[in-house]
Amino acid sequence: MRDARRNVAIAKLSQFEIEAALLGGMARQFEIEAALLGGMAQRNPHRKREVVDCLYEIATANSLLSAHGGALIEDLIAVGMEAR
Repeated sequence: MRDARRNVAIAKLSQFEIEAALLGGMARQFEIEAALLGGMAQRNPHRKREVVDCLYEIATANSLLSAHGGALIEDLIAVGMEAR
């Protein structure tokens, strides 16, 4: 029974590693999209609020806020808004 417990714990750890890698990939993609949309917002300043809201909705819908925290997501959005 100890082996069964250990095997399940190892499987959970492996799954956690997979999920962490997926979330990391999603965060990197989010950063790319933030930069792209930030460039659009600089070309069309009147759409900046719309872009920020869209990025925040994307982060929320993809569980990036709960996975990485609001501060990181807000920082990524801010960096995106400064992108040229």
